[in-house]
Amino acid sequence: MKNGLITSIIITATLITGCSNEDETEPKEVTNYEHTYTGESSHWIAELTYEGAEIITDEDGVEQQSNDAEYELQLVYRGAVEDIRPLNQLSFSFDTGRFGRSIGREFDRPPQDLTFSLSGHDKGISKINENATIEVNVEWNDHEESFELKSHNN
Repeated sequence: MKNGLITSIIITATLITGCSNEDETEPKEVTNYEHTYTGESSHWIAELTYEGAEIITDEDGVEQQSNDAEYELQLVYRGAVEDIRPLNQLSFSFDTGRFGRSIGREFDRPPQDLTFSLSGHDKGISKINENATIEVNVEWNDHEESFELKSHNN
């Protein structure tokens, strides 16, 4: 009976320890941010919004930093729908120097809306700096333009 009691205590202690979640460290500090970058070329206007949180945790006496953000790049053709027809393919990308994203589309009929977007989630240790210059590249049919987006934050 004494052995059963000791075994029960050991199993209970193991379950309690195993159920505690040491991997989920409470944040020491959370700083929210929202950055907007805009720019244009001869044919395109673009705006990138980047909104998220910088999270600092203390793990075993060592500060750890991470970032969790959402981004959206809106790309608008400057001319009329008739000016871009026929639009067979469109691809565009942005590069922050720390990470980049791209998207491509093919059209079997001309789009009615000349606003295109690329959005997603960015999680990691680096973020886009508030004063960063973002490189944008747009390719459509047999044309290509590159331009920069600059910060327009308060």
